Amino acid sequence: MILPQTSELIAFLSNLRKGIWLIGVSCWLFGITDRTIATFSDGYLSAIDLMQLFTATFFFASWLLLKPTKAQSTVVASSLSHLMRLTSVWCRLPFPRSLPQATPIPCL
Repeated sequence: MILPQTSELIAFLSNLRKGIWLIGVSCWLFGITDRTIATFSDGYLSAIDLMQLFTATFFFASWLLLKPTKAQSTVVASSLSHLMRLTSVWCRLPFPRSLPQATPIPCL
């Protein structure tokens, strides 16, 4: 069972991930547009300009492949619920009232 706090956290992380992805898409589109204008503004095509344009396009295509999916949210939900169970068990463990004192290491 997923705790209410965990489900809110999962929803927040999912929205955050989607928001970051959308900001990235808009940034890459701006970058490709900028490189395209810079490439064709000179009146001739140079190899460096084309390479920059192709590199930006490659990174944009790679960014599109990183789109968050529902399956990732399910994995995050199961991981967070497992972590919350472990944390709740760990918090209930009895700890010794006083910790044993470490023996000092003599200096040479």
